[in-house]
Amino acid sequence: MAVAAHRHKLTAVAPGHDPWLFTSLVCDCLLAIAVVIATGFGPVVKASAQNVSYNTQPPRPKPPKAANDNQMLVQATEVVYDYNNSRISAVGNVQLFYNGTSVEANKVAYDQKTKRLHAEGNIRMTDAEGKITYAETIDLSDDYRDGFVGSLRVDTADRTRMAATRADRSSGNYTVFENGVYTACAPCKDDPKKPPLWQVKGARIIHDQQEKMLYFETAQLEFFGVPLAYMPYFSTPDPTVKRKSGFLMPGFTSNTGYGYGVEVPFYWAIAPDMDVTFNPRITSRQGVLLQAEFRQRLMGGAYQIRAYGIDQLDRGAFAGQPGDRQWRGAVETKGQFALNDKWVWDWDGVVMSDYYFFSDYRLSQYRDPLGSFLNLPTDAVSQLYLTGAGNRSFFDARTMYWRSFSGNQDKVPIVYPVIDYSNVLNYPVFGGEFSYKTNSVNLSRDSAVFDPITTLANTNSLCTTASADPLARTPSQCLLRGFPGTYTRLSAEAQWRKSFTDPLGQIWTPFAGLRADAINSSVSNQPGVSNYLPVGDTRAMRDFG
Repeated sequence: MAVAAHRHKLTAVAPGHDPWLFTSLVCDCLLAIAVVIATGFGPVVKASAQNVSYNTQPPRPKPPKAANDNQMLVQATEVVYDYNNSRISAVGNVQLFYNGTSVEANKVAYDQKTKRLHAEGNIRMTDAEGKITYAETIDLSDDYRDGFVGSLRVDTADRTRMAATRADRSSGNYTVFENGVYTACAPCKDDPKKPPLWQVKGARIIHDQQEKMLYFETAQLEFFGVPLAYMPYFSTPDPTVKRKSGFLMPGFTSNTGYGYGVEVPFYWAIAPDMDVTFNPRITSRQGVLLQAEFRQRLMGGAYQIRAYGIDQLDRGAFAGQPGDRQWRGAVETKGQFALNDKWVWDWDGVVMSDYYFFSDYRLSQYRDPLGSFLNLPTDAVSQLYLTGAGNRSFFDARTMYWRSFSGNQDKVPIVYPVIDYSNVLNYPVFGGEFSYKTNSVNLSRDSAVFDPITTLANTNSLCTTASADPLARTPSQCLLRGFPGTYTRLSAEAQWRKSFTDPLGQIWTPFAGLRADAINSSVSNQPGVSNYLPVGDTRAMRDFG
């Protein structure tokens, strides 16, 4: 079994490896084993493309990088020089500092002939990033390419812990951990030796630094020290790999319309700035639903395109519904780009073969892992907007189109432009602060929308467009939610205010404001609308201060 893919943020750069510790490379992947075994979905791990990590704690500041001057400082109770055997030994409370890494031990010896460093007894090693390693014995070559660490225990800055009976390193590339244990649970305060809430054990963990892969043998997940799940073999990219092509976590779904479905996503890291995820869903009743998502990050922003398509084998499963057709599909896209440090333009768009496609196949916004479907969207929005923010000003202009998932497309408005602008002058006016804001909106709707407000109207469907008695749509029975036709409004508001403090320490803020609105509407004459509004063209203005 193998995990071949990680799908993280684009343009991620893998950091280098620490030759002293050999340990931080396995922590994230051991956690991945725990997640996979607990969910029962097999050996594939999928990392989210958006916000891959939700850490409740703020990131720790990185310590200043130590100067790489290759100078070693040694402090000990006794230093012994064996000139005959070319061996130097430091004994008793040994403290060694070298290129940002410190080592504390009972005894440290360096053999100049074999060029090996040996430390033993209560070893504590701290690297420049704050990672602490405890061990009983360490034997390394002076270039750290080969060696071993005995009775290893590691405490990382993110409060995770790892231990192993032995870690061997060879050829400067391979590190083998024997009997490794990993947990992110803090030790019990009353009994630190008590097993943690959960931990993952691996009889043998092999890290190939060149391939950036981790291979686990005989892994098991334990809760309170009790083994619950086993996995004979498991492989995954090491935590330094942010993006790697391969298969992601499979998924299983079921629905009356398409039967049972299984998804096996494949992630392709095309380049540091772009990737594609192919996610075919094989269904038992309708065939193969093709899904693909393309993402690219450019200098000024990023965009993504997601496409769906299926040639239905049994269109009769949706007889009498919009899905009763052979070919169904959709395309979604979104993007955001910065023009400069003050202006951003963005878009969201969706096109569907029919408005039931997403809900029938539980796609896009209809994905709900809990299957509750309690807060599902009623429409999909397509919009294009431009936003700018100054020191004391704001501008936003956008056009919006809603695609109804309920089939009442004629009742959904189309917003052509809606514009907002506000500004606070940077200089005083009559000794005070002057600000103003404007709003302009233009929209249209084909059919009126009525909502029942009485039990009788709701029970007898008096407010629907297909009701038997159109004259029943009156203000006492129905609420006119939206009228048919076009509507344009322009609003402007100005405000002045000034604060001063009187001799008693009280703060007074006199203010003055003025607002004006201009409205132009063209209301279509549909049954019941005239009971609420005058039909035809209407122009009106108002102002107040």
